[in-house]
Amino acid sequence: MKNKEFSLLPIVAMLAMMGAGPARADSAAGVDTVLGNAAAPGGADTTGYTDPQGFSAVMGGKGPSHTPSAQLYRYPPVSPGHVEGSGGWQYAGSIEAGYTGGNADATAGGFREYADWQNGALINSFNLSAEKPDEALYLRLRGGGVDRKDQYYGFEAGRYNGIKFSLFLNDTPHIFSTNARPLWNGVGTDNLTLPAGLAAGTHTQSDTASYAALQAAVANARETTLSVDRQKIGLRMDTPINERLNGFFSYTNERREGERPFGGGFMFDFIRRSAANPVGNNVVGAVNETVEPIDYTTHEFLTGLRYVGEKDRLNLTLSSSLFRNDNKSLTWENPFSINFGAAGTTNSTSWEKGRFALSPDNEAYNIKADYARMLPMHGQFSATVAFGSMRQNDDLLPPTINDGINAAGVATTYASAIAGYDTTGVLSRLKADARIDTRLADLGLSLQPADDLTVRAKLRYYDEDNRTRYTAIDPATGKIGYPALDYALPGVFGAAFGFYNGTNNIHYMSIPTSYTRWTGGLGADYRLGRQSQIGAMWEREETERPYREVKNTTEDRLKLTFNTRAFEQSMLRASWEFGDRRGSDYRYDIYEHFYTSSRDDYTGAVPVHTLAELRKFDIADRRQNVINLRWNTMLRSDMDAMLSLQHRRNDYLDSDYGRTGDEKLSSVNAEWNYTPTPGSSFFTWYSFQTGKMSQRNINQGVSGTRASSHAGVDNMYPLAGAWSADTDDLNHALGAGFTHNFGWARLESRYSYMWSSSKLKYGYSDAQAATVGSGTNETQTAAVAGNEFADMKYRLQVIETSIVHDLDKNSSVRLFHRWEKRNVEDWHYTGLDGNPLIGQKLYLGATPEDYNVNVLGVFWQYRM
Repeated sequence: MKNKEFSLLPIVAMLAMMGAGPARADSAAGVDTVLGNAAAPGGADTTGYTDPQGFSAVMGGKGPSHTPSAQLYRYPPVSPGHVEGSGGWQYAGSIEAGYTGGNADATAGGFREYADWQNGALINSFNLSAEKPDEALYLRLRGGGVDRKDQYYGFEAGRYNGIKFSLFLNDTPHIFSTNARPLWNGVGTDNLTLPAGLAAGTHTQSDTASYAALQAAVANARETTLSVDRQKIGLRMDTPINERLNGFFSYTNERREGERPFGGGFMFDFIRRSAANPVGNNVVGAVNETVEPIDYTTHEFLTGLRYVGEKDRLNLTLSSSLFRNDNKSLTWENPFSINFGAAGTTNSTSWEKGRFALSPDNEAYNIKADYARMLPMHGQFSATVAFGSMRQNDDLLPPTINDGINAAGVATTYASAIAGYDTTGVLSRLKADARIDTRLADLGLSLQPADDLTVRAKLRYYDEDNRTRYTAIDPATGKIGYPALDYALPGVFGAAFGFYNGTNNIHYMSIPTSYTRWTGGLGADYRLGRQSQIGAMWEREETERPYREVKNTTEDRLKLTFNTRAFEQSMLRASWEFGDRRGSDYRYDIYEHFYTSSRDDYTGAVPVHTLAELRKFDIADRRQNVINLRWNTMLRSDMDAMLSLQHRRNDYLDSDYGRTGDEKLSSVNAEWNYTPTPGSSFFTWYSFQTGKMSQRNINQGVSGTRASSHAGVDNMYPLAGAWSADTDDLNHALGAGFTHNFGWARLESRYSYMWSSSKLKYGYSDAQAATVGSGTNETQTAAVAGNEFADMKYRLQVIETSIVHDLDKNSSVRLFHRWEKRNVEDWHYTGLDGNPLIGQKLYLGATPEDYNVNVLGVFWQYRM
C-alpha cells in the first residue's frame, strides 16, 4: 500500500546539519546531481532573470558573444546579492511561494504523469547559500515543490578544494492511469480477490446468469488511479587525502511504492472447439488484465579513489546495487470458466487462481580501474579494466498454485497429472542460483606525430557470461517438464501437455544468453589549414554468441568526417558512416539442445522450431549507411541559426523473412535565436522525423503434412500463408518563445507543439495468411481481416507564460499561466471506454485521455 511519508523532517535535519559540525560539499559528480520538477526544471532558481548588464569584460563586454562554432552564448543571470553576517560569513537567498489554481487539479493521467500539479498553496522554490571567503567555506540549501509528490531538496557544504559533503531528496510521481477500473479487491497487494457474489472459475458466456453477474460487477467497479511514487535520497562525501589523491563515497536509497497495470492470462480466448458455437463452453482461454503491486527498495553504494599526477591519472571505483521487492508474487482469482472437456460438452471448468512471480531480489557488483598517461607527441594512452557480477538467489515458486482439486468437475486425468506441482518438491532445486558475470578491457591511444595530424587506435573486449542453469526435472520421480500458465496449457491441449513422454518435444532447460565481443579501430584527423579538418575512422566488431542463431558476426564500420569554418561566421560539420555486418551460418534450430528432442531417449518426429528462412534483425546480415550534416551560422552578431540533417538506412535485403528490405529513418532539425539586448531574446525551432520498416513471415498451416522448417516445402510453412507488415512513422515538433524586459515587468512565454502519426499496413499472399489463432475454426478471409489498422496519432501543445513585476529591490510578484492540450488516437484502445469486459477478456479499462488544461499561478518572490 502507498504511504505518504513526507514531513518537514528532512528540511529540519538539513538545517540542523548546517549549524553543527564541519562544513562539507558535493563535487557535482555522481547520481541525482540535477534536481527539479515540472514547475522548476533542473531545480533552477525561479526568481532569477538575465543580468541587464550583459557579459563581463572577460567575455568581451556587454554585447553578444558566440562560440567558435557560431552559437550564441546565453547572457548570464543576475548575480545574487550578499548580506554580510557575523564571523566573516556572507549570505544570499531567495524564495518563491504562492498559489496555483485553474485546472491544476485535472485528473487526466497524461497531464499528471510525472508532475504533481494541483490547486493550492505552493512553495515553488527556495535557495539559501553562505560563504566564508577567508576560510574558503561554503554551504548551499535548495528545494522546491514542498510537500508535493514531486518535491526535491539538496544540501551541499564544505571547503573549496577540500572536504565536501552533500545530501539530496528527490520525489517523482508516475501516474499510469486515472481511469482504470480493476474488478478485484486488494489492489496494491499481492493477492487479488473477486468481489462478493462472484465465484472464481465459473463465469462463461454460455451461462447467461453467471455472465450477467460478472458484467454487473465490472460495471460497478470504481475508477482507480494506478501510480507509482518514487522517493530517492542520497548522500556523498569527497575528501582530499593529499594534494594528488582524493577519495569519495556515495549512497542512495530509492523507494518505489504503488501499483501498475499487469497481465494474467489462461491461454488465448480466441481459440474455439467448435465453429458452430463460437462462445460459451467452446471457449478454451481467458485473459485478465490485473494490477501489479510495487514495493521496491534499491540501495546503491559507490566509493573510490582518484589520483592526479603530472603525467598520470588513475581512478578506482567500487559500486554495488541491491534491489529488494517486498512482493515475491502476484496471485489473482480468475473469474472465467475454461472448457477442459470435449467439444460441445457442458463440462466447462477452470482453475480458480493464477500466479505470477514478480521481480526477484537481486544484486549487482562492479569494480573498475581507469588509467591515463600523457605521452610524447601530445599523445595519451588510456586503459579501463572492469569486472562485474549480477546475481539473484530468490526462493523458486511451485510451477502452479492449483492442486487439481480446487476446480469442481476437473477430470481425474488432469488432477492426477498436476498432483504435487503446487509444491516445491517437484523442483530440481529450491533457489534460483542465477548469475551473470561481466568482464571489460578497453585500451586507447592518441598521438600527434605532426602539427596537423592526429592518429588514434583503440581495442575493446567485453564478455558476458550467463552462468544460470536450470532443468525442469522432478527429483523424486524423474518426470520432465512442468504445467505452464498455471495448467492452462495442459488444460487446453491435454493432460500430458508440458510433460515429456519420450515422443513430444518440450522446452525443459534454461538458455544461457552469453556472448563475447571484441572491437578494434584505427583513425586519423588531418587539419587543412587553420579552419578545416578531415577525419577517418575504421572499426571492426567481432561477436561470438554460443547460443544464438548466428554464432559469429563481424561488422566493419567506416566513418569519414569533414569540419570547416571556412565560411564567414559559420561552421559546417559533415559525416558519412558505412557499416557491413556479416555472420556465420544461420542455425534456426540452435535451441534444440534445450528441448527434449535432444535427449537420447527421444523417439518422436524431427521437431520444427521456427521458419528456417526467418532472420532476427539484431544478428542478420545488414548494411548500414548514415549521413549527418550540421550547419551553424551567425546571421548577425546577435542572431544565430542551425540546420541539421540525418539519414539512416539499414539494408536487410538478404533476409527473406523477418525484418526485410530497407529500413529508413530521416530527420531534420532547425533552430533560430535572436538576442538583441540582454533583456530580450527570441527563438524558434522545428524538428521532423520519418521512418519506414518492413517485416515478413509465414503463418503455419492447419492441416496436411507439417514436418519441414523451410518455406514452401509442406504445409508447416506454406507460401500461401506468407504475410507482410509495413510501418510508416511521421513526427513533427516545433516551438517558439521570447523573453523581454520592459523595465516595469519581465515577460517570458514559450510554445511547443508535437504531432506524430504511425501507420501499419498488412499484405497477404492468400486467405490462409489471414488466419487468426490456430485450428480450422479460426480461418478468416483477407477481406475480413483487413489490410491495415487505423493510424495512431498523438498531438500535444503547451504554452507557458510568466510575467514578473518588481515591488522593490528585494521582492517581486510573478503571474504564471500554463495551457496544455493533448489528443490521442490509438486503435489499441478502441471499444474499451466503458466496456472493459469483452468475451472472456477482462481489461482494466485504462485508456489514454484527451485533455485541455489551464493552470494559473500567482507567486511572491523574495531575494536577499
